[in-house]
Amino acid sequence: MNITYPAILLAVLFPIAFLAFLGSRNMYRTGKFHYILLSMGWGIVAYYLAVYINTALLHNGWINLDQLKRFGAPIIEEILKCLIVFYLIRRKDFIYIMDGIAYGFGAGIGFAVLENIEYVTAAPAGMALALALARVFSTNIIHATGTAIVGSALGYSRLADDTSRIFFPLGGLLFAIVAHAGFNNLVNSNMALTFAFIYTGIGVFIISMIVRYGLKKASIDIQNSIGMRDSITANEAALVNRVRTLDEALKPLTKYFSPNDMTKVKDFLILQAQLGLQRNNMNNAQDVSLRDGITQEIDSLKKRIDEVRNDLGPYCMLQVRGLFPENNIPFWAILEQRVPATGTGRAGGGVWTNLENRTNPKMRRIIIDESGKPRESNDVDTK
Repeated sequence: MNITYPAILLAVLFPIAFLAFLGSRNMYRTGKFHYILLSMGWGIVAYYLAVYINTALLHNGWINLDQLKRFGAPIIEEILKCLIVFYLIRRKDFIYIMDGIAYGFGAGIGFAVLENIEYVTAAPAGMALALALARVFSTNIIHATGTAIVGSALGYSRLADDTSRIFFPLGGLLFAIVAHAGFNNLVNSNMALTFAFIYTGIGVFIISMIVRYGLKKASIDIQNSIGMRDSITANEAALVNRVRTLDEALKPLTKYFSPNDMTKVKDFLILQAQLGLQRNNMNNAQDVSLRDGITQEIDSLKKRIDEVRNDLGPYCMLQVRGLFPENNIPFWAILEQRVPATGTGRAGGGVWTNLENRTNPKMRRIIIDESGKPRESNDVDTK
């Protein structure tokens, strides 16, 4: 068998598998699969556009081949790849930073797959497999990481109304261009391939840190946004906040309910998590049209949640809520939410003020006078 075919399969399937792995890290299932496919499709289009522009620059003598590889190509390719993410972040069903990472990664992978095929098919048969292996662990990740960083910057700043809405995406794009150009300069300077792999590893580390941050921030946003106004009980909220370890949290129910019911329970809780994220988006969105779109998404999510809740039935829902009974929900977490609403005294609110009033022996007493009206006593309570 021609050794080129395994090389092509490796060059195509490995980047897609890497994208699928990244998608599995999105615990809240927010990135729409058809948008990821659209991003990959745009990455392919961006590749052909980049080839056309790069060829035109060379043929017109505006740049030489070495300059194109080192500087021109990184600028052109990174700008073209990220255009799809600029479009997708304005969608009402774009939920949080992980969506931007997934769509950016998809565009980068789509671009990289086409570039892989070009390089592998042009290489001598004896070198094709080694070249494919080297590219999937270096160039592919550079392409995907750069656009994913732009996507994360866009996802982070999309709700802002100040200069961060402009400077965050521009900063992400500049980082992607500089990282891409740095990698190309390493490779074209005949540096050891080890340095290229280390460089790529740094990119993977940065993305992993951004993913970690995105998941942590999402958990906080969900905790602060879901509640009784969406008919989500404290018990359900406690489970939603454990969505990253949902299988472990729901394990006690597996002996009572079918796998199909357990899948519905997971869907129910993940929908609630998505609702919490969209509530947070609603609270922070400055653009009126975006707020209107998010409102529609919230209404749609609430309808789907009600449908799943009704499908599961009261007995199953009772068991789900029973996993975190009211008296097992951390007392201080509840107190922290409710105390500020009880008064405006010192830090801690009216609870502590009332407690001081009731225990201070020097506080004046309220008595009823002869006319039946309450008044403050001039006598000090010394009990």
